[in-house]
Amino acid sequence: MTKFNAFAKIKALFANENFNDAKLADGTLIQWEGDLAEGVAIMTIDTDGNTLPIADGTYTMEDGSEVYTMGGLVTKIEPASEDVNGENPAEAPETMAVSDTSMLEERLAACETKMADMEKKMQEMLSAVEMESQNVDSKFNEIKEIVETIADEPIVVAEAPKNSTFKKAKPSKTAAEKIADWKNSLK
Repeated sequence: MTKFNAFAKIKALFANENFNDAKLADGTLIQWEGDLAEGVAIMTIDTDGNTLPIADGTYTMEDGSEVYTMGGLVTKIEPASEDVNGENPAEAPETMAVSDTSMLEERLAACETKMADMEKKMQEMLSAVEMESQNVDSKFNEIKEIVETIADEPIVVAEAPKNSTFKKAKPSKTAAEKIADWKNSLK
């Protein structure tokens, strides 16, 4: 298993099927868990598929709605509105309405707890991988010892009957010579 495959499997273990995603007006991919509402954490998805917390600011969705974020969390959502009074909603002053900072603090604490749990699971998985690696190494060493033990034993080949119509085969390498060649190829 390559490192890339191992990380892909680990990432899949933490994948959650409750994530929703969308594009911003500028084409940036974003992702969030559950329904898009105030207090929900939003992540951006880079070209490599990595998720990062979204920076503070105002973002326009493809449908024209605007999402305000602070600390990676949604603080306000304004649905797309039509130009009813001759005003352009894009020219409206930007205000970050944070009605309750304690809600943000609670959400941040929940995120920190979740990250700590993920780090713990990652350490447990790395320990399990290390133990399995040691197990494989010990089995390989046992196989190597068995092969070295039988390498010096001669192989007895019966002669072809004298009345045989088959041609006599050219002499081949002994088992010990074949194993020695194999060992040299490993170096």
